[in-house]
Amino acid sequence: HTHTNQLATCHHLTYDLNIMDEIELQHLPSSAELDDAQRTPHSSISLGDSDSHSRRDGSDGAPVNPASENVHDALVHAHVTRLPPKDLQREVRAGRDLRWLTEIPVEHIFEDAKFLRPEDLVGAVVDAMVEREDLESKFSEEVQDALLARTHPAATFAHLVYSEANHAGEQPNFLVAYGSHPSLSKRLVSVVRFHNATNLGLGTHYVHLVVLILAPMKTKGTKTGLETARTFATLISSEDFRFELLNQADTDEDMRNVIVKWVDQVVSGEVQLNTPLIERSEAAEALKKELTHSRRPLGGLIDDVKRRAVWYFSDYKDGVIGNKAFRKTISTAAFLYFACILPSIAFGVLNDSNTDGAMNTEKVIYSQMFGGLVFALFGGQPLIVMLSTAPLALYIKVIYSISDANDFNFFSMYAWVGLWNAFFLIVYACTEASVLMRFSTRSVEETFAFFICIAFGYDAIRPLVEYFLDFYACDDTSPECDKASALLFLLLFLSTTLIGLWLYDFRRTPFLASFVREVISDYSLALSVLINSLLGSLAFQAVDIEEPPEPVIEPWQFTDMLDLPVWAIFAAAGFGFLLSLLFFMDQNISSQMVNTPDNRLRKGSAYHWDMLVVAVINALLSLFGMPWVHAALPHSPLHVRALADREKFYSNGHLVERVVHARETRLPAIISHAVIGVSVLAIPTPLNLIPTPV
Repeated sequence: HTHTNQLATCHHLTYDLNIMDEIELQHLPSSAELDDAQRTPHSSISLGDSDSHSRRDGSDGAPVNPASENVHDALVHAHVTRLPPKDLQREVRAGRDLRWLTEIPVEHIFEDAKFLRPEDLVGAVVDAMVEREDLESKFSEEVQDALLARTHPAATFAHLVYSEANHAGEQPNFLVAYGSHPSLSKRLVSVVRFHNATNLGLGTHYVHLVVLILAPMKTKGTKTGLETARTFATLISSEDFRFELLNQADTDEDMRNVIVKWVDQVVSGEVQLNTPLIERSEAAEALKKELTHSRRPLGGLIDDVKRRAVWYFSDYKDGVIGNKAFRKTISTAAFLYFACILPSIAFGVLNDSNTDGAMNTEKVIYSQMFGGLVFALFGGQPLIVMLSTAPLALYIKVIYSISDANDFNFFSMYAWVGLWNAFFLIVYACTEASVLMRFSTRSVEETFAFFICIAFGYDAIRPLVEYFLDFYACDDTSPECDKASALLFLLLFLSTTLIGLWLYDFRRTPFLASFVREVISDYSLALSVLINSLLGSLAFQAVDIEEPPEPVIEPWQFTDMLDLPVWAIFAAAGFGFLLSLLFFMDQNISSQMVNTPDNRLRKGSAYHWDMLVVAVINALLSLFGMPWVHAALPHSPLHVRALADREKFYSNGHLVERVVHARETRLPAIISHAVIGVSVLAIPTPLNLIPTPV
């Protein structure tokens, strides 16, 4: 007992980060067996299992079954050891085992199972080995006992090796199980891949891949079941390899090609395998380094340009070349189109009301098109989405109220506030003020994002309440009272939200093929808008409902900058400074949430350069009296997720998703904003077919 604890402690102290977990589950002897042993001279009992000695001499042992027929009289011994992964480049035996992995057959059993008992899986695999004459049938039951621990109420795997969890409560989605038997003369391995995530019980509730290993009792220390399991688990623990194997290989030949490609790259050293925990730690360190002050004039801007310039052409290539790249680009462009133009229409209606038509819907859409397109072409981090938000609409209302109260030219006052704001943003970019974001915590980011979401929610619900007050809570005899349109407003409002959420989660349903489910989920927002627009425009033609107002003024007009008193120009600097703080927070927190290590971006950030580009964009918008734009939440993180491939796993009883492959490309933003520009040229059609509640 003391020796085992010391060994476990030694593993814990020696290997802190890059580690694996091994779990053994065995029966302990019953009380009746212990009594018999005490009465019998020269008898001995192994507490636990014979394989526990392998921790001392490196040999594998067969599991010990309970002596008592009553399983309720048995104890269960769970032994956890932290092990280092194999060095696949330097260890010769590990490299040979990986080459051997390319020749292992893939078992096509229980492919569509949702729940499966481990004994059924092991029994089917052992039967397949017997059919291939790799194993004698008379040893079938004994070999199964070598892989299983007959616990109550259900058996489980006796020996497991899997990747250590990244967070508390996280469960692996692959398993490597092993066992030993004296009848074997060589190692036997089978790979089982499930089309659907399968529940194998006892902490393995969402498994896609299982590797079963059988090894002889007497063999070299480098060929034991544990060492072989460590080799395979080291390779499979790579999220990139596992994702490619499970999602890009449809046939046995495809799987073999993926394995061969990865084995060649790993053994040759072209690819360095890291656990997800280490990858996120390295990404966090790199991000922290990027947010360190350069102590050079314009050093931050220069470093950002150098960091991102080498990837500029790759930002276009990655949108069309690669697995599912083009499909993801088109679906994300459709998502961004509706995610940007619908808030623009909503805030256009709000600005039109707040400024008595001075800043209308058409101006907001033109601003969205211009700002989004310029940033997508010249921004450092193209995954950030530009948008005019609710706080900006409120700020525009304040400027209009001040201008109206003091008899100022609204557009002149607006232009000067915008230019002062751009000036302060340029100062922030040149002085590398964004390095302050290294002190920002996840709590600050989530709190700010929550505030923005509340603002979006308020602006979505407010028109609904106002519409009901005007057309439902009114005198029935009044000609303006129209309860039917109010109820239709509510119907379309809720329908758009619920259908969009249901379609977004459609990938988790059992309906249709997985490819179709993923496509429907990718186009969820577009489909929801299309369905409800047709519903409101065609199915309820007899019911009048509010539509976005048509433009009444020329959108692109250069502002007369001198139509303002000198003292008012300097007074606008105060408003510009306060506005710049809002831009600074929104821009940097959006950048922080896009560049978080969880998104697995590889091309680096560009905080200072992005701030400079935003300053230039808003300076030009101010001169033409167009609404300002800045990085938006939650659109920017959603843009990243829309382009990414994600892996599902269980954590603390909840099914969650994690990004395993991110596509960093400018194409979706360019395409979506170009289409927005085409749409605005067609105003009022077809945008007037989208009802305001949608």
